[in-house]
Amino acid sequence: MRPYYTFPLQTEQLTQKQRLRLCELKEAIAEYVHLILKTHLTEYRYDYDFGCYVWEQDFENIKSISKWESSLEAQIKEAINRYEKRMDNIQTKVTVEDPKDYASESNAQNRLKKRIHITVSGTIQKTRELFQHQEFIYFSPLSIN
Repeated sequence: MRPYYTFPLQTEQLTQKQRLRLCELKEAIAEYVHLILKTHLTEYRYDYDFGCYVWEQDFENIKSISKWESSLEAQIKEAINRYEKRMDNIQTKVTVEDPKDYASESNAQNRLKKRIHITVSGTIQKTRELFQHQEFIYFSPLSIN
């Protein structure tokens, strides 16, 4: 199986004529999905559509959390279908969670940012192996009307 380079590339190793770290196909796909999810739209100057729609929703007023999750699932699925060509049957699942932080002295619950749990699954074309990747994005508090 052909090895793949890991993200992020360690360019200083190139200038020192050292070998770059390699990984297997499954890890390379996971790293690329991670890159898609963590990139804001218009951040990549060579393709303004590269990235994840979630960052456009920061501090938005949301009328229905379930509709918002469904819309985000569709947007993520579209982005991964468009840019990750090594996978088939891509499915996405998004859930918004309220993580709790306990203060050590008072043991009281403090509200933190919302945590968006994203699961991407599918089939690797080359090996027909099942693939699943989970990602958490901490997000500004969502206002739900």
